[in-house]
Amino acid sequence: MVAVYHQWYCERMVVPSMISLKAYTPNLAALLGSTPAALYERQRALVSAGLLRVEPGRGPGSGVRLDATSVALLLVAVFGAETLAAVDQRVKGLCSLSYSHRTKTYHFGSELARCIASSEWAQMSFVTISRNSMFAEIAPWTPVNMVFLGPERSMPEINTETTIHPKVLSRINCDLKASTLAERIDRKSGGAEKQLGSKIRWWGPPTGNV
Repeated sequence: MVAVYHQWYCERMVVPSMISLKAYTPNLAALLGSTPAALYERQRALVSAGLLRVEPGRGPGSGVRLDATSVALLLVAVFGAETLAAVDQRVKGLCSLSYSHRTKTYHFGSELARCIASSEWAQMSFVTISRNSMFAEIAPWTPVNMVFLGPERSMPEINTETTIHPKVLSRINCDLKASTLAERIDRKSGGAEKQLGSKIRWWGPPTGNV
């Protein structure tokens, strides 16, 4: 198992309003121990696969929109696919993995996005994504840990996986909230205070090491 642990710094962070996923990749790359170029390659593979929508035009509001769903798909593409060529099949397969509890069925892709979008769930969830098999997990969760499997409902015998720490998910959640807040200010001001919206600063959770 490969765990992604991030030494957490809580310096002020500027998050532009109406930020695109591409513009966010430097921040995300720092959290994941990757590079912006590597993340952007995965983003382009997701666009080619039809999994991410590109807004037309140039400047603010264009490109792939930054939200919990686009970040969730990018995380699955980064940690769930060995190569760029495998992104299409692997991301579609992993996101469709299911977990059933009582009469409800949950799918990994949508639950990962929900986890990232929720401050409470992001702070308490370890997310595990397999790189070579159809397996994923969100733990702890409500009502119990979610183990997502394919149609055969069997655990892989040999599994290479990445576990993302809750503090990384919480930082992503904070960044998304800061971006949303800046966008709302821009819309409310009708662009007259665009500089204010682009300088919203977000204080992260308390400092400390994972």
